[in-house]
Amino acid sequence: MLGEKIKKHKLNIYHAVISAACILAMYLGVLVVCSITPFGEKTFLMFDLKRQYVDYYAYLRTVYAGENSVFYSFNAALGSGTLGFFAYYLSSPFLLILSLFDRSVIPLGITVVIGLKLILAAFIMDLFLQRFIDEVTGILPTDTGNIAVYCGAVSWAFSGFLFAHSMNMMWIDVVMLLPLYIWSLERLFREGRKLPYIVTLFFMLLLNYYITYQVLFFTVFWTIADLVVRKEKHPFVQIGRLIYSAVISALCSAVIMVPTFLELMDSPKDVTLLGMKLTGKRLSLLDVFSKLPTLSYDYLEARFGYPQLFCGVLAVFLILLYFACKEIPMREKMGFLALFIVFAASFGIDILNVIWHAGMEPSGHPYRQAFICVFIMIICSCRAFSFLGKELSPVKVLAAGAVLLVFLVLLRKENYDHITDLTWHVNLGITAVYTIVLMSLTFAYLKRKEVLVQLLALSLLLINIADLSANAVHTYNLQSLKCDTAAEYKEVISRTQDAVEAVKNLEDDNILYRMENLNPREQNDAFQYNYYGVTQYSSAGLVYVRYFLQRLGFNDDGLYTHYGHDNTKTMDSLLGIKYVFTDGSYPAHPDYELTVDDKEKAYRNPFALSAAVSTNGFDISDICDPDNNDPEASMVHVPKKDPFKLQEDIYSRLLGKEISIFTPAVVKKSDMYIAGGKRSFDFNVRAAKDGELYFYLDELIGAREGLSVFVNDEFLTTYGNASCVKILNLGYHKTGEEIKLTVQAEKEDKNFGSAIFVTEDTAALKAAYNELSVRGCDVKIKPFKNEMTITVPDGADGLFLTVPYESNWKITANGKKTQALAVYDSLTYIPVDDSFGEGDVTIRMKYVSSGLWFGVVLSIIGVFLLIYVEISERKKAK
Repeated sequence: MLGEKIKKHKLNIYHAVISAACILAMYLGVLVVCSITPFGEKTFLMFDLKRQYVDYYAYLRTVYAGENSVFYSFNAALGSGTLGFFAYYLSSPFLLILSLFDRSVIPLGITVVIGLKLILAAFIMDLFLQRFIDEVTGILPTDTGNIAVYCGAVSWAFSGFLFAHSMNMMWIDVVMLLPLYIWSLERLFREGRKLPYIVTLFFMLLLNYYITYQVLFFTVFWTIADLVVRKEKHPFVQIGRLIYSAVISALCSAVIMVPTFLELMDSPKDVTLLGMKLTGKRLSLLDVFSKLPTLSYDYLEARFGYPQLFCGVLAVFLILLYFACKEIPMREKMGFLALFIVFAASFGIDILNVIWHAGMEPSGHPYRQAFICVFIMIICSCRAFSFLGKELSPVKVLAAGAVLLVFLVLLRKENYDHITDLTWHVNLGITAVYTIVLMSLTFAYLKRKEVLVQLLALSLLLINIADLSANAVHTYNLQSLKCDTAAEYKEVISRTQDAVEAVKNLEDDNILYRMENLNPREQNDAFQYNYYGVTQYSSAGLVYVRYFLQRLGFNDDGLYTHYGHDNTKTMDSLLGIKYVFTDGSYPAHPDYELTVDDKEKAYRNPFALSAAVSTNGFDISDICDPDNNDPEASMVHVPKKDPFKLQEDIYSRLLGKEISIFTPAVVKKSDMYIAGGKRSFDFNVRAAKDGELYFYLDELIGAREGLSVFVNDEFLTTYGNASCVKILNLGYHKTGEEIKLTVQAEKEDKNFGSAIFVTEDTAALKAAYNELSVRGCDVKIKPFKNEMTITVPDGADGLFLTVPYESNWKITANGKKTQALAVYDSLTYIPVDDSFGEGDVTIRMKYVSSGLWFGVVLSIIGVFLLIYVEISERKKAK
């Protein structure tokens, strides 16, 4: 694919440094123009970087400080193994640089790290192009080869994919290593050198296994094309060499990859759970090509957009010239054409796109493999650039310009949202300019005017840089419509952190207790402020815990289980949520005690149970299967009750008797009627008791109904979709007070569910809490060591923990090994009997990632194979 032999000339490091310097200048220009910190208040805190990653980075600092562990976190959704989480989100060495920045100026650190990654991407691509595309002479942009490499390097680093996805920082490490990977792959095929390939793939697996999977999938197509193009005489030998080397890389990384894979089996990324979800979305070739022009990004890209293929209009022009170039072998052109066809099919056929994403429909950014297509586009364009002196002609230039003109006209007719009038006119102008410059270059070559050739070639580079920079500015401006400013971030962080620290000063931090925020900055405050919480927004958590919390009345949107002011006091009590923060946007429950009175207030929950409660006669008959002790995501061991009755069920089992905490309201439901063209029901609700009145529509979990809820004719919320299937707090109402609640549906076939209205009886909750709290057991934790110690009082027959069940907990009771049971398909129960001795029983629990030691053994084998490969290759070289 890249010639018969790998070039052996000495690489020009200074040339790569100049490419990196160009990206630095372009990046600084974008920062200044867009007023991005430190040149303004705007930041890269948008999309998932705002919602997830920045909080993870704050948590990573606590791991570096020895406060928390890589393997387990009590901060995440009641508690969860986190090795898979770390392997996906937090394995980049660049995060070490980010940790040097104070928490309050993390947005500045992110700006720096993104810039460093783009600069390094250009540096690596420059060296790759030197080795495989064209030799360079010096560093001055006065030679066609020099300029071709410069153009390719900057086009790669500032391509639509790398810049638009720069906030997905965990992907970019592997993306920028793609040229190095292909380089090592070519050395494997051409020189029989396994070591560079093994080492490169090993680091890519550690940096981000998900994007590396896409690279490996692409390797299949690249290998087939390469072997055919080069007419390889021993193709199966080459394939065997590739598989052998890849297996060694996998073995070396097994210490991380094996436990990560096993951990992800309990997360939303488990293919066996999600299945291959097909959307039926099919892109035409024109749809795909519509992302080639500059300024073609739009604000819907992150969720529903087309593949990010932009790498400069010049690259598109040159690709057309590439396939018209007689100097380039036909077999090579057919090989690259075959790869382009593979990507066109992958973008156009849904099931192929799902396979590219490891069998799962992506949650946003639906064509994440597009960076590989951009890579081969740049290779082809640089190959064409290097032959301009021999191949350029007026006919080819005019033909390429005409093709681009027809392409722009077709895009105009299709009325794509991302092809605006500005986009169309700018691309028309750029195409015209390139046509004029290339025509002028044609005549300059014919007249052998070397100085003019150099100036015109240099102008191509400068126009390309301007094009890439303008597209980056356009992309950022659309992405940043809802970004946090540096000042906003700093103010919220300092305000909430002060409140968290004030609470921690009141408590023993070695004891497990939980806190939550009624108005979180985003969805991962427990990570950001390092407290033990309930909510977590991540694609790498325990899915069965999320589903259990959903059954308790939390809202779950598929990745995020939301805690809010709608939660009942009973739920807070059971989950051991001892403190609640609020800035006043949402009120805490009336019975909660104000503990910290500042900009961010903290309220103490007087009904918060310990995370562990000793039991006596705990009924596990229908909430556990001792013979098949694995939590089921289908929640088969959770009683089929509404959230209020389920909360009562847990309290009742712990107390060993039936109790009632929620009192049904008196409800009169109207007949269905049409209002504003919408089917509607009215519920006239009269509170049967003083207290907070709650509402829930049962039987709608997993539905997508699109309902609307109104209270006394004022809109309250949507309901029945990913945004809201949860308990709603309708406020405090005295006995006999009435409200009208209306539920509307957009369409006739909507399911309204079963409406439930109850009042929480605080007196009943208090009585139940007082009786149960005396059996509370302090959970002493050592987060960095992944350990818990609990003392169970004499006479108890078991221990109930609101720490999620995971088989990875190694448990002893008074020094004897024992097993926990999964109850409610989520939580943990440890039976206690006389075999542990008389008196109190000390339970010790240590979390050991599943498959860790097996992975260690495999990695040791991999290292020995790696050493063997190195010794063999050295002997062969001699």
